[in-house]
Amino acid sequence: MDRNHILDDTITALLKKRDWHELSEISWPAYETASFELARELEKMGSKDGIELLRILPEELGAAVLSRLSPFIRDPLIFEIPPEEVKVLLSALNPDDRSAFITELPAASGERLIAMLPREDRLETNRLMNFPEDSVGRLMTPDFITVHRTWSVRQVLKYLRKNGRDSETLSVLYVLDDNGILEDALTLNSIILSSPDTRISQLLDYSVIKVRADEDQEVAVQLMSDYDLLVLPVVDAAGRMEGIVTIDDILDVAQEETTEDFQLQAAVKPLGKSYWETGFFRMLGSRAPWLSILILVNLVSSGIIAAFEDALAASVALAFFIPLLIDTGGNSGSQSAMMIIRALGTGEIRGNQVVKTILREIALGALLGLVLGGMGFVLGWFRGGPELGLIIFISLFMILTATNLIGVSLPFLLQRFKLDPAAASGPLITTVADAFGLFIYFTTARIIMGI
Repeated sequence: MDRNHILDDTITALLKKRDWHELSEISWPAYETASFELARELEKMGSKDGIELLRILPEELGAAVLSRLSPFIRDPLIFEIPPEEVKVLLSALNPDDRSAFITELPAASGERLIAMLPREDRLETNRLMNFPEDSVGRLMTPDFITVHRTWSVRQVLKYLRKNGRDSETLSVLYVLDDNGILEDALTLNSIILSSPDTRISQLLDYSVIKVRADEDQEVAVQLMSDYDLLVLPVVDAAGRMEGIVTIDDILDVAQEETTEDFQLQAAVKPLGKSYWETGFFRMLGSRAPWLSILILVNLVSSGIIAAFEDALAASVALAFFIPLLIDTGGNSGSQSAMMIIRALGTGEIRGNQVVKTILREIALGALLGLVLGGMGFVLGWFRGGPELGLIIFISLFMILTATNLIGVSLPFLLQRFKLDPAAASGPLITTVADAFGLFIYFTTARIIMGI
């Protein structure tokens, strides 16, 4: 078997031949982690063959495969499967995966699937889906293991052997008081390595990291990153245990947030779907508004050039350096903005460090202005004499200082107004920097040339 694949060549060949009889004889539980590869194989099939594959797989593996399918294949397929089989597959999904699956469907289709579920699964799914969109509650699963502080390690291990299969993970166990308030969390390692007669109360240090169900998913991402957690307990406002969030869900959220930030930085309205799952006209609608706004902002730059026609008429050589100046300023501002956006996203910059960060970027801009301004001075002198060289030097120094200030300030400003700092995208920074750069350049030229 290829170490990069779970499915061996024999199974892959049988899948290609659609040999359902031979495939049904395989011991599929040994391939319970192959859901991703099976989903990719199913996507190559027609719906009829895809349904046949789901039928021969164990319920839990089939459900996992279904949840990993691309939406544009999965959504039509789900309604071609007989309702009783859909009911079995959905019930086999973990509660958080099931609610996420149904949330992605159109509202009417989702309600239809929820109605198919057994009463307990239906109530559980509705409870998770009632949490606000993008909240931690949407990610959590209520399947976790709790133990009592008075139990011994021996009792805990016996309890796990009997009930462990009902939990999404056994890596962490939770200690609750009589009112369901979360007191602490214990790793399975700490249990196994303790003496059988040790009481759970002797292992508690009350240092559990937790998150509220109504908080934004990004809070959970940050906590799990900061504390290197694989599982994070979720509580309500009173501290009662509601569920757990596992690393697989957090990785999905982190990927979605990163994708959204990249789209914002490219001046594209976040799509919420993958590239090929997004319709052509929706893609058009996500890009056109930002570009239209940037065109209007660019009119400012055009107006500045028109207002300084006298300077250009006095020295045509000034026009040669317009691209150099505005591109350098825009690039520097974009660099500054991207650094700050990323630092804000990872929590490297805290609220009390805003002024310090702005001063640091201004200093960097000024130093860059001295270095690059010196280069510009030489180029300007070579092209139009010492007077033009001085204009280029002063302009570059002021432009780089100003654009760095713009680049560092915009993300903070957007965050202050509860907007995503990633919206301070490269195109936006560059367009704003162009206008400032042109104004600085021509004003400097007028003063030095005495126009």
